[in-house]
Amino acid sequence: MSVLGLGMIVPTAGVKRMMDHDILFRVGVQQALANHSNGDWGDLSENDKKMNDDALKDRKQILSAYNLGATMQRLRF
Repeated sequence: MSVLGLGMIVPTAGVKRMMDHDILFRVGVQQALANHSNGDWGDLSENDKKMNDDALKDRKQILSAYNLGATMQRLRF
């Protein structure tokens, strides 16, 4: 169940280029977005995760971060 509506998603040029050339990266980005929308904030501290949970109630900014692939590319939403 989605806890967060994502709206329009527009990747940076660099992320788009990587998604166009690396299927595993593209799948990782798609999974990270799904996790983000479901309230899985990724590779954040417990304090940051709690701040996100609180921000959901107050409709404030939500942050998440995910390390992807063998090169450990870091995505932030």
